[in-house]
Order: sequence, then C-alpha cells, then structure tokens
Amino acid sequence: MTAFQVRLRAAEVLLAAGERGEGVGVLRHAVQEAGPDPDPETQLAAAGVFAEAGDLAEAEALVTQVLGAHRGYGLLGSLMEMSLRLASLGHFDLAVRIADEVVARNRRGGGLGARITLLLEGAREQVLGLQQEVRAAGVDLADRQAMGHGLGPRMAEPAEGISSQPPWPALAGSRLLWWPCAEYGRVVRQVPELRDVLGAPWRGHTARVESAMAAMAAEAARTSSGATQRSLAAAQYERFAGFLERTGADPRLAVVMTAFTEQAEASAATANVCLVGENLVETGRHAERLCR
Repeated sequence: MTAFQVRLRAAEVLLAAGERGEGVGVLRHAVQEAGPDPDPETQLAAAGVFAEAGDLAEAEALVTQVLGAHRGYGLLGSLMEMSLRLASLGHFDLAVRIADEVVARNRRGGGLGARITLLLEGAREQVLGLQQEVRAAGVDLADRQAMGHGLGPRMAEPAEGISSQPPWPALAGSRLLWWPCAEYGRVVRQVPELRDVLGAPWRGHTARVESAMAAMAAEAARTSSGATQRSLAAAQYERFAGFLERTGADPRLAVVMTAFTEQAEASAATANVCLVGENLVETGRHAERLCR
C-alpha cells in the first residue's frame, strides 16, 4: 500500500468509529501530501471518503478537478463508479452530473465499444432510477444525506432471544412496528435488502402494515376475542442502528425487525388504539399517524 492508501484507510476507520473530526483531518492531510498534481484515481478515492463523511463540498471539489483535468477514456469507469457511490449516499445532483458527463464523453469520442457503452449508460439509468425512487418515497435528502453510521449488511447470527421472534410484520408484545417516510428512506439506503422485508417503495411498506392490521382484525373476529388494544411503534434510524450495534444482529432478517419493535417508540397519537380498520395516512413532512 502507498502512504496515501494507508491514510485513506485510517480516515475510513476513524469515520466508522464516529471520530468525524479526526477522520476528516487525516483525509485532508492525505490529499495535501499527495501534492499539487495527484493521480486522478487518488483524488476520486479521497472524494468518495469525503462524501461518506458528509463533506460534499470537498468531494465535489476533487471530482471537479478530475473532470476538468482529464479528458481521456481511462477514468470513465472510475467516474461512473463515483457517480453510483454518491447516488447511494443521496447526493443525486452531483451523481447525475458525473453520470451525464461520463456518457457524453463516451459518445463524443465515438464510444469504447458497444458493450462498454451499454454498461456506462446502464449505470446512468441506475442513478436516475434510484433518484426517482427516493423522490417517490418522499425522503428528505437534507436529513444528513444518508450519512453512514456503520449500518451496513452484516452476516451475524441473530442475538440470543431474537431468533425465536416471528418474522416481521408481527406483534412484539402488543406493538406493531412501522417506519415513517423519512426514517424508511434512511434505512433502506443503508441496507437495500430491507426493501424485501419492509415493502417498497414507502407506500408499499405502509400497505404491508395495513394488511397486517387487517389480518389481526380478521383473526380477532374469527376467534371471537374482540378488539384488542394495541399500539403502533414508530421506528427511528438511529435507534435501529444502536440496537444492531448492541446485539450484532443481521438487519436483513425479518425476525430482527420484529425484535427491534420493543426498542421503538409508540407515540401519543398511536398508543392504545384498536387495530381494527384504521389506515396509515400522511399528516406531515416526517410523520404519519392513525386516524379514526
């Protein structure tokens, strides 16, 4: 490894440990030490870590330098990879600009061949598709722009007591978990596999919660047990991340989502309501609540 690569990795470790100030400091030092005419791959690697740290201005400055100084084909793949990375973090304006420039350069130069051209244009469509999906979900991109908190796919087994939980959606005690729109957007950006568990897009998630509520009502009617007082627990991203850190559980498992229900909060608007015939409706920018 080069000295730059070592510093870059050190910055990533510090950021993952929550030491943002020190991590960004190490990263800036690495960029300065690279000299006035650094390798463009070095600049792009640093830009990616700056973006992960939430410092989009630093990331954009480095990417802009690369776009302005290098006109050949050699960096098109790396630039498109950067575009996808930025899109995954929610920085769509810069991601789309890079993707558009990569595709345009490839076309102006006659293309790198049908297969490479198809790959580049397909990657651009991925960026645009993710942007549209996030917009459709109503995600607030100003909400930390999906800064990483170490909440990535894990391979840990469910912690003790979790594996016995039923798959979500299911009651944990008397509570049913659901994700408000903004929190839903944050968690599925970090763990895309959760779309399969929670439902996608966000309206699909609320539909799944409503279906679970209807099934509970039908079961109560079938068993003649009557309406049971239960509550909806609204999930929060930071609380979920903390739960995973404590338990070491794999967030992609539906049983983990059910176990987390006990850690979520039941708001005053949803506490002690009967889950029979209600609907989740949007009542504000970041929160939806039960009506009737």
